[in-house]
Amino acid sequence: MLAPQDITDYRELVGEINPDLIIFDSWLKFLGSAGLEENSNDDIVKWSTAFLKPARDKGITTVVLDHVPHDAKRSRGASRKRDEVDVQFAAMKTQDFNRSTVGEIKLKLEKERLGWLPESITFSIGGDGRGNFVCSMSKGTVESPGAFVLKTTESKALTVLKEEFGSSGARLCEWQKACQKSKKNKVSPASVKRAKEALLKGQMIYRDGPPNEPKFYPVENGPGSRGPDPENSSYLCVIPDRDQEGSNCGHDPEGMPVGSAGSHPLRGDPVTPHPETEEKCLHGEPGGCADCKANRLSPFGGPTAERAFAAMRNGNGPRMAAENVVAGTQRLADLAKSVVHYYGANRADGWEEWLEPVAEAFDRLTAEEEGAS
Repeated sequence: MLAPQDITDYRELVGEINPDLIIFDSWLKFLGSAGLEENSNDDIVKWSTAFLKPARDKGITTVVLDHVPHDAKRSRGASRKRDEVDVQFAAMKTQDFNRSTVGEIKLKLEKERLGWLPESITFSIGGDGRGNFVCSMSKGTVESPGAFVLKTTESKALTVLKEEFGSSGARLCEWQKACQKSKKNKVSPASVKRAKEALLKGQMIYRDGPPNEPKFYPVENGPGSRGPDPENSSYLCVIPDRDQEGSNCGHDPEGMPVGSAGSHPLRGDPVTPHPETEEKCLHGEPGGCADCKANRLSPFGGPTAERAFAAMRNGNGPRMAAENVVAGTQRLADLAKSVVHYYGANRADGWEEWLEPVAEAFDRLTAEEEGAS
């Protein structure tokens, strides 16, 4: 049975050792030893609360190995298993291996909350015939820290840019139209826009041309290479420094403001908004109506997905942070901090409480934008 003393002993042991990683092999056995059923959603919640949550709260990574039914299309037992994890991979053998032969296994991504992992990871695995065991990442994986990994939509958008436009380049609208028309590499306009930012960051493409109508070009030699030196471009424009005060900020080619009027909220300091950009409350009032001011969020109330969603819809800072999360230039934690700032906190204390509601709201926001495109 799941005895309270067992839970207390486990938490004390975790606190004493403070490991980087805890592995549970397998979920079924641990549930059985606790007198719990793997087909019961309530039992899955009880066990996860007792053993996974304490480790997560301490920043410790947990790995739970689970079995699949005969069809191998999902986890065995209760559907709640999927809800209790941040990342879920399905492991499958793609090439046979044994003690004398190296084969291959593939980890296929089934779920993740933050949107930065590759869709699959493959490993070469097996014996080399000389008594050694081989287990190393192979094709389609992150080979080294900081390596650039293309998501499916990014790969499709890049393929269209290369095949349809090549060295001639394309404006964003032309690129989006070509991706929409492509039968093999169809990508929505919104996804192309997000892919563009990721590809620029990964140096897979470069931008050149007049600031109000740039073109995007594939980098011939792949990631790590660069396009023409921007300092030699006749279209070089100077963007005001972020520390410059006042409303004298520049705009990027798509009309978004760059530069800053004071410190950026995601860097820990509150901003003083200009009247024309002052963020609105949940009811659309600039600066906040009386009801919203009387019902601020944590520590001025509780974090909810609905209010996190409203902040991303109405607030300049959270909305831009959400776009940056999609582009991969900021993390979900940064978005949570921006939401906390939006609701009036002078510091980002307590942002961890917002992480799960923000993740839920972020998924809803991206799903709606995908549907609209």
